[in-house]
Amino acid sequence: MKHIKIVEITKKIPFLNQEVEIKQLTVKGIKDLQKVLDQNKTDDVTGIRTLSAIFKSTVVGAEEMKEEDFE
Repeated sequence: MKHIKIVEITKKIPFLNQEVEIKQLTVKGIKDLQKVLDQNKTDDVTGIRTLSAIFKSTVVGAEEMKEEDFE
């Protein structure tokens, strides 16, 4: 199975009068996101941490964003 290369699949979509590029998550990416969301479940009353975790893992270029940027 080492010969299989994982290819990142992306798609451009309109979002808030801009065009953003989203990426399809791998199984590992989904598991990592699920761990982060489970950790934030009790602390995240407003949903900002959940939104930021999903946005950072699926939007190309959003990895560097801080939680303050989402507020």
